[in-house]
Amino acid sequence: MAPKPPHFFKIIHSAVIQEGRLRIPRKFMEKFSKGIISGAAILNVPGGKVWRVKLKKEKDELWLHKGLKEFMEYYSINAGHLLVFRYNGFSRFNVMIFDMSATEIAYPCDSSDSEASHSITDEKSEEDVSVDVIPCLNKNLQ
Repeated sequence: MAPKPPHFFKIIHSAVIQEGRLRIPRKFMEKFSKGIISGAAILNVPGGKVWRVKLKKEKDELWLHKGLKEFMEYYSINAGHLLVFRYNGFSRFNVMIFDMSATEIAYPCDSSDSEASHSITDEKSEEDVSVDVIPCLNKNLQ
């Protein structure tokens, strides 16, 4: 049986929103910092979107920094939200987001159209071009 991937959670408070950075817990770092590659972390979210967030080391602390503000804005993360991080190794985390009602959010999809494909006419050649659209991976929205 494979070992269970390590997790940590963070409750978002106003300083996280204002500063646009989030500290990875010290105890987590003591146990798993060997696998964390300095420079950037990859955040995988259930809606299928993948985010690259810069890591910043200050003294003995490691922070999710540049790119975190955009991540929080995209998912409308506010003070009181809870983020659960599952560490997959090599600076990769799966992130689940819970709102203030302790319910997992409905993750937004990049496409509002649920059809599998569309026809687009190229104006220059008047040629019909088929384009595949990947359906939303978010089960909460279906």
